[in-house]
Amino acid sequence: MEYLLIMLLVIVTIFLGKVGTWFGFSEVVGQLFSGIILGSSILNIVQSSHLIHLIAEIGIFLLMLNSGLESDLKEMKRYIKASSLIAAQKSINWTIFIQLIRRHLRYDFDYKN
Repeated sequence: MEYLLIMLLVIVTIFLGKVGTWFGFSEVVGQLFSGIILGSSILNIVQSSHLIHLIAEIGIFLLMLNSGLESDLKEMKRYIKASSLIAAQKSINWTIFIQLIRRHLRYDFDYKN
């Protein structure tokens, strides 16, 4: 039964990937929607199991591999300064924001029992 659900998930994933590109999105966006629709968020058809987690981990690995292979190193070098400044600014902003919220809520990170 679990293999039938995985086959259903693969078929719906391929279909929604094509639908995503038809609407002008990336194919990955449509594929992610298949997991949202068939998973516990909406229809709850495909239940979480060890096999589903294993396939998900392999899928994430292949997605990262594909992203790395499609990356253009020359393009990345051109925008390294701007992207580094944006990343640093976002990190600083979140650090300040979390500290302000922590002080406002009077939350202490004391982990002593």
